[in-house]
Amino acid sequence: MAVIERSKSLTERALEIIRTEIIEGRHGFGSALSEITLAEELGISRTPVREALARLQQEGLVVVRPQRGTFVFQLSADEYVEICDCRTVLERAAFRMAVANDREALIKRWSAICEAMLKAREANDTAEYLRQDSAFHEGLFEHCHNRFLRDSYRLISGRMAALRTYIGAEPDHMAKSFREHFEITEAAAAGDIEKGLALLEGHIGLKEGSYWRIKNENIAPTSLK
Repeated sequence: MAVIERSKSLTERALEIIRTEIIEGRHGFGSALSEITLAEELGISRTPVREALARLQQEGLVVVRPQRGTFVFQLSADEYVEICDCRTVLERAAFRMAVANDREALIKRWSAICEAMLKAREANDTAEYLRQDSAFHEGLFEHCHNRFLRDSYRLISGRMAALRTYIGAEPDHMAKSFREHFEITEAAAAGDIEKGLALLEGHIGLKEGSYWRIKNENIAPTSLK
């Protein structure tokens, strides 16, 4: 039993580290991931690394190609449009439910996240800002009280976080993102669902800001490296 618990702990730790490295861009889109290299870097055997990569495959962050190896995910142009559209549908539904069912808790969480975003910007800590950005959107699904909606979002949340890292350092996108998080929070606090939905659509919609730039300039598909 002790061996099993230790193995699970190592797998979870490897999973956390590799997932973070993909999301934060340390392993580029489409890059190969070597079990041997990862195991050596983490100071563990290949077994927990292999198990961690299997979990990341389920999350959509890696792709296993028979006879070739394991690679960080990439999106075709069509897939990029589809994942952004899927995100918009899920977040709009979660926003309605969260504001209607658990507004006070949602606003409390969002207000704390907005303050953390402010501190991250003042410290010029882009990585921390992007972590808070992800937490902001995850908050919708924590407070919508619909586990199926939450589970659906988890299927794309890792890939969206990695895309967020890709565009996060762009000054125009960062300024727009920062302002709109506060505006969405204010609309939710006022119970104005329609205004909040409009703001959310402008915040995450494919045809807005940097997400549209990625699609329009054809830098999203296989060239995200």
